[in-house]
Amino acid sequence: MSTITTTRVTYVDGTADEITVTMWEQRMAARYMADNDLGTVQSDPITFMGYQAYAKLRQMGRTTLPFDKWLATVIQVEDIHKRNRNDDDDPNPTTDGSPEA
Repeated sequence: MSTITTTRVTYVDGTADEITVTMWEQRMAARYMADNDLGTVQSDPITFMGYQAYAKLRQMGRTTLPFDKWLATVIQVEDIHKRNRNDDDDPNPTTDGSPEA
């Protein structure tokens, strides 16, 4: 079963965006890293996570800044919760759906 992850981008001005990153944005981030000799997702997960959020926000029309300038406005990019794709009534959307120990 696939999960949907909500990502929060918090900016230096105190505002935030909550987005759902798709495979398209993940691919754009991987391509950006490869094209700019920045390593891999494993070697630089911060850039990868930042770029995939940036790609989503550009696609949504929420920013027109170049990546480095946009990144300078960001305090944090974090995954805030996951839910199962078909589980809209999840009572605890901050978990991955696995049973508690």
